[in-house]
Amino acid sequence: MKLSQLAIAIALAGTLGAGNVSAEEFDYYSADTGTTRAVSSSSSCGCDTSCDSDCGCEIDCGDPWRLQDWFNPCGNCYGIEWGGWIEAGYTANSDGIDDLQGNEPIGFNHDTTGVMVNQAWMWVGREADTGGCGTDWGFRVDYMFGMDHNDTQAFNDNDYDTKWTSSRDAAGFPLYGSALPQAYFEVAYNDLTIKLGHFFTLIGYEVVPAPQNFFYSHAYTMIYGEPFTHTGVLASYAVNDRVNAHGGWTAGWDSGNNDNDASTFLGGFDWTSCDGDTTFAWMVNAGDWGNGITLDNGNTATSGDIYMQSIVITHKVRNNLTYVFQTDYGANDQGNNTDEWYGVN
Repeated sequence: MKLSQLAIAIALAGTLGAGNVSAEEFDYYSADTGTTRAVSSSSSCGCDTSCDSDCGCEIDCGDPWRLQDWFNPCGNCYGIEWGGWIEAGYTANSDGIDDLQGNEPIGFNHDTTGVMVNQAWMWVGREADTGGCGTDWGFRVDYMFGMDHNDTQAFNDNDYDTKWTSSRDAAGFPLYGSALPQAYFEVAYNDLTIKLGHFFTLIGYEVVPAPQNFFYSHAYTMIYGEPFTHTGVLASYAVNDRVNAHGGWTAGWDSGNNDNDASTFLGGFDWTSCDGDTTFAWMVNAGDWGNGITLDNGNTATSGDIYMQSIVITHKVRNNLTYVFQTDYGANDQGNNTDEWYGVN
């Protein structure tokens, strides 16, 4: 499970754009994973440019090209969209061991030396969007195959998709397999949206889907100190154009059908500045973590009371430079002892 008694990771990172001309950014539908991502177009796309002495040169390339625009036999299909991606990479470890203790590699990038397919991902969904007025409905189902499968399975209750491992290495650690990281239905009324089912967490900055992360690797705090998914109900309310409030009930961390008697609150708020250059998000997950689950390795996880919070601040320094700051704090009270972990990224 992604939990340690103490996890401290300090990193300073900026996202740098390519080319000598900055690109206009556009958001893409990510099924409300808790963070907003933007895609920057390359300056070599051949589109018309317009220069502004204050903001530099911007390129308007229009909407992104999507495969479903080329192959969509049923037209709009009531607003239903689909897509996917493939992420692969190579890692090298001269020691030839899984980690410092010789155990299973820590989250993601499980093959310490070699080429791996991390995610072969497919999704289908419809975004519930009322435009602030009226009612609407939506849904989202994600399926993935690859080495990242056991990092996004419901491993905290040994149920749901936990057994979907296709192959293991010589030591018995999972290699390739499948996962169903999201499967939910949502309804919206005016500025309120309610999501019911299995969905990604609001905690932290990094996420499981590869296209929404800048780096191939992940921070230690994300792997060991934060949940990946939840099962439950989550409401989100747009207070105004700059503030969103979130709150709901979840069955602990990374759980599926068997909630293990866990009962936790998931919620918080996010704020965006008037110019859109700065965001602030505070999210928390707290409550009864359950009565303990015995994992395949014999260890017991998710018991006692849990409190976990994350603060994420992003600031667009300029068109091709973004700064991200995150701090985590977590505590697990099991009666006779309390584990704490915290980090600054």
